[in-house]
Amino acid sequence: MTFIGRFQAPAANEPDHTVIADIFRLHVGDAEIGATAEIEEIRWISPQNPPDIVMAPLTEHHVLPFHRQYSLSPGN
Repeated sequence: MTFIGRFQAPAANEPDHTVIADIFRLHVGDAEIGATAEIEEIRWISPQNPPDIVMAPLTEHHVLPFHRQYSLSPGN
């Protein structure tokens, strides 16, 4: 697990609230990933070509741009 950074963005479903998140990169291999607790849905998407779906601001404006930049870096 690698610490990526701390990001903040408007909360997706709570007006006038801000989400502050510590983001980590984790390689899970063949492990099964599922939605639990407050996570309602999981979708695997291409960070380089995301579909036209509504995403949380944190994902759309911080996580996906970071992943796109990371995947273009040499050695990744």
